[in-house]
Order: sequence, then C-alpha cells, then structure tokens
Amino acid sequence: MGVFTYQGEAPLLPGQVALFRDEAFIGHSVLPLLRPGEERELDFGADDRVAIDYRFIEGEKGETGLIAQRFEEQRAYDIEITNHHKRPIEILVFDQLPVPLHEDIRVTLLEETTRPSEEDFEGRKGVLVWRASYGPGEARSIRLAYKVSYPEGMQVTGF
Repeated sequence: MGVFTYQGEAPLLPGQVALFRDEAFIGHSVLPLLRPGEERELDFGADDRVAIDYRFIEGEKGETGLIAQRFEEQRAYDIEITNHHKRPIEILVFDQLPVPLHEDIRVTLLEETTRPSEEDFEGRKGVLVWRASYGPGEARSIRLAYKVSYPEGMQVTGF
C-alpha cells in the first residue's frame, strides 16, 4: 500500500497509472479525479521482498470454576517478518482476535502478546495492527496469544 498527496496546481483527470516498486514495473491501477492536496492510497499488491512466516505455536483447552463452570481455550501464534529490501520500510502487520457475539463469551489478550500499535483498527472490532520501521535485512517476531472463555454447555466455534 502506498500513500501520496497530489501536489499539482490543477485537478488531475481520472485514468490509468503505471505502478513501480523499487524502479521495477509491477502493474497498472486507476485513479479517480484528484484535486490539489488530496491524499490517495494505492494498493501495490503483495510485496515479494517482505517475508512473512505465520506459525501456530500452541492451543490449550481447560475448565475453571467449581460452581459456575467455564471453559477456556488459548491460542498462540508467532509471526516473523523480514524486510528483504535494500532500504528501510514501514511495515504494518494486521491480525485479528475473535469477536464474541454473546455477552457470556470473553476474549482476553494474554501477557505474552507483543503489544499492538493499535487495537480495533479504524473502528473494526478485533483488528490489531503492529506498525514498525524495518531496516534492510531486518527480521522481527510478533507473538499473538489470546484466551476465549465461555460457560459450560455453550457451543463456541470459528476461532
């Protein structure tokens, strides 16, 4: 994703544009009418110079409580990101937590989680984003771990 602000003095008419990344042609896109000072995002597609390794680490099931029995399920994931560009770039990593549709279901981010830069990104429930500048050849790991708890007898699926 690229973001730019149109700097011209007159409106830019809508039409097709060529997209280049690291001086290499990667495709075409279409721009709408742009007025001076307008900001626009362009999607450049997948960046083959950024490597992502997304791994499921562990999952556990258990029970809590003596009288009011609750079930808990935990999940943990490691996300390794490597910048193979020859220059620093800003990388945003998006992931999501399950969003409960019932008030008796609780989703908790666990302590071992790498704290996201933003939660509920752009008002979208459960969407997490980690934003960082990565140097050339730099690799970092992000840990995402959460717990889902719900009452005995309730069927919970889809996470």
